[in-house]
Amino acid sequence: MVYNDRLPDRYQFKAFPFCHPHNLLLDIATRLGFIGISLFLYIAFRLVRMSLEIIKNGKENFISGWGLCLMAAMVGMFVIGMFDNVLGHTPFCTLSTLFAGITILWNLNKSSLEEGLPGITPGR
Repeated sequence: MVYNDRLPDRYQFKAFPFCHPHNLLLDIATRLGFIGISLFLYIAFRLVRMSLEIIKNGKENFISGWGLCLMAAMVGMFVIGMFDNVLGHTPFCTLSTLFAGITILWNLNKSSLEEGLPGITPGR
């Protein structure tokens, strides 16, 4: 571990050099502090609210079904994040894609009745 090697000998952690905490919230808190964890939790709770709105009030079955699928995937990522690092490259790309997918579905749901979606027939 590069950072541990640069510390003076009396401050180095010799037993086992931890690279990161194995918890999503602790990892964000140690990297970004109180402001970072607050912003992350705000974004996460906002996305949960958006997902629930999509599931409950989806204008088409297509949008409601994908909202349920993305919400389940996001819950799965957060459960895995409580026990393992999900801020590595590949899992973080998956988490970012989930966030983007929920935002896209929310915008589609908002505009679907006004403009109509090509190829999607209203199911409700």
